[in-house]
Amino acid sequence: MTASLPARTRIAAALFLLAALSAPLAMRSAETAAKPTAKTDARPGLRADRWLTDARYLASDELRGRGDGMPELNKAADYIAKEFDRAGLKSLPGGWYQPFKVVVGSGLGKNNKITTLKPAKHEYKLKDDFMPLSFSGSADVTAPIAFIGYGIIAPEYHYDDYGDMDVHGKIVLVLRHEPQENDDNSVFRGRRTTRHAELMSKAVIARNRGAVALLFVNDPLNHSGAEDKLIPYAQEGAPGGAGIPVIQVKQEMADSWMKTAGKQLRDLQGAIDKDLSNHSFALPDALQVRVNADVLKREATLKNVIGILPGNDPKLRDEVIIFGAHYDHLGLGDNGSMAPQLYGQIHHGADDNASGTAGILELARLFAGERSNRRSMMFMAYADRKSTRL
Repeated sequence: MTASLPARTRIAAALFLLAALSAPLAMRSAETAAKPTAKTDARPGLRADRWLTDARYLASDELRGRGDGMPELNKAADYIAKEFDRAGLKSLPGGWYQPFKVVVGSGLGKNNKITTLKPAKHEYKLKDDFMPLSFSGSADVTAPIAFIGYGIIAPEYHYDDYGDMDVHGKIVLVLRHEPQENDDNSVFRGRRTTRHAELMSKAVIARNRGAVALLFVNDPLNHSGAEDKLIPYAQEGAPGGAGIPVIQVKQEMADSWMKTAGKQLRDLQGAIDKDLSNHSFALPDALQVRVNADVLKREATLKNVIGILPGNDPKLRDEVIIFGAHYDHLGLGDNGSMAPQLYGQIHHGADDNASGTAGILELARLFAGERSNRRSMMFMAYADRKSTRL
């Protein structure tokens, strides 16, 4: 019956069935994941038992969360390559794997310091007064400071904290989160945060505007006192990437700098939140701050796993339909974990994304069994989920 359906309809139907297959796994605890007791077979057609066997193995204790840079991730890659081969796919000329190097972890070095040099010298304490973020670059810079509101440029909301400010060569200090955070009527989607609140997004903007470092501080009207907490290292963002020092500082520290300009963070935030007006300014040159970020990066060679099903139409076979899913997860926690208190325990990643990887294996078996595809098909299981580089 499916053979009579148009190709697009059959692909859509297959994806719909895979989504239905995924539902039961979402109900299962990751702790029940186990190594398959029998090898999968390559018979064509979508089969829930075969899909579940793949998903269970990929989410098993044996693969220990498939973290980037872990040897168990290579075991997962080998499993996927073997299943591609069993399904009847062809490898690329160089084999099943597409290797690439990437930063997979980071740690604090010994030389993380922030020091006010003038008007009076004061050295602040790591973990008490400030904390670098895991995606921070490493550098030792001495520069004046510019306060740039929330550090956001959002043309769709007619909002720009930078405006005409030239921050080239300066240390930029910004508030966390977004304007009007607790206002249901805020143009920033009310109380829901938008992408503009993301710390990496603010870091990229600061770097592209020529800043030599970016300092974050909790917005005092919404997160002061006991809520003025430093983000634990590795809880926010993936390692690597920012290119400049990115560090969170406590409010007391930032307000001591604001005093040199006769201002307070609380008043500045209130003025911005009132009408979304721009209150960015350069602090007096009499204030000089030294920022030394020392973040150690750990690199690893990861690999995408790629199988090809050539098309059977000479006119269309050079067109390629790509099916993809990331097969890595969080390993034992660390960067990206939504449960940092469980660091050191296996993060199985059944739904994220053993289920999706099992899905492309089933699609590979389906279409390789039918051999009716006019266009070529590429099935890719990729690593490095944070940047999804292909």
